[in-house]
Amino acid sequence: MANSYQYDLFLSDCGWVGGVFSVSGLYATTFPMEGREQCLQALGNHINGATIAPGGFTAFRSQILSCLAGKGFTEDFEIDLANTSDFFAKVWKVCGIIPIGETRSYSWVAEQIDSPRSFRAVGQAMTKNRLPLIIPCHRVIGKNGDLVGYAGGRLLKSRLLDAEKRYMGTIHK
Repeated sequence: MANSYQYDLFLSDCGWVGGVFSVSGLYATTFPMEGREQCLQALGNHINGATIAPGGFTAFRSQILSCLAGKGFTEDFEIDLANTSDFFAKVWKVCGIIPIGETRSYSWVAEQIDSPRSFRAVGQAMTKNRLPLIIPCHRVIGKNGDLVGYAGGRLLKSRLLDAEKRYMGTIHK
C-alpha cells in the first residue's frame, strides 16, 4: 500500500477496533479484538506502508461505537471499495440495505444481485468483508434462521443483532 493510507486503533467496550483509511475513504476495519496487537494483526497487509493517525478519525470511532450500540452506521464519510471484485461490491451493497434490527438469508442476498444460485459465493463475500460492522454482514443469516458464517464469531453476531433489536425497540415506543 502506498503511504497515502493511514490507520487508527481504539478501545471500545467490546475490545480493540482498527480502521484503515485511504484518500478515497474508509478502506478496512476489524471486528472488536481482545488486544491491541491482535487488532494490528487483523489489519494485516492493509497497514503495510500506512502511517498511524492516533485519534485522527473521530467520525470512524463514533460510527463504530454507534454500530456496537445497535444504532447502525450513518455514512458520514466515504467508503473505499478499491481492489474489490464487482461481485463482492454488489453483495456488500445489498448487505448495506438490510434494515437495522432485521436479517436476511444468504439466498435472499443472492436473489437481490440477480444470481439466485450464488448463495455460497455470497457467503464467501461476507467472509472476505474487509469492513465488518460498517458493511453489516452480521445481518445475513442461514435460510433456516441460524446465525451461521460470521467471521467475528456467533457470540458477536448475536450481540450485534440483539443490540439492534433493542435499539429499534426504543425508537418505536
